[in-house]
Amino acid sequence: MKKLIIPIVIGVISTTVFISYAMLIMQAAEGFLFMYIIALGALACSVAMVFVVVQRIKEIKEGEYDDLSKYWLY
Repeated sequence: MKKLIIPIVIGVISTTVFISYAMLIMQAAEGFLFMYIIALGALACSVAMVFVVVQRIKEIKEGEYDDLSKYWLY
């Protein structure tokens, strides 16, 4: 259970940063198209982060704690 906390916390913090940053830019934006693009970008990043966190939780539950060892070439 402890191993699930860190991915969730990182996901929540990252999503909060994406949304907050997008809102700051949108407040300074003048055009509707620019605001729309920024909102879509923040939404896409947030959805991707949720997908990654869910995938990581599944990996942890299956017993793959060391995810990095799959990617070393030597």
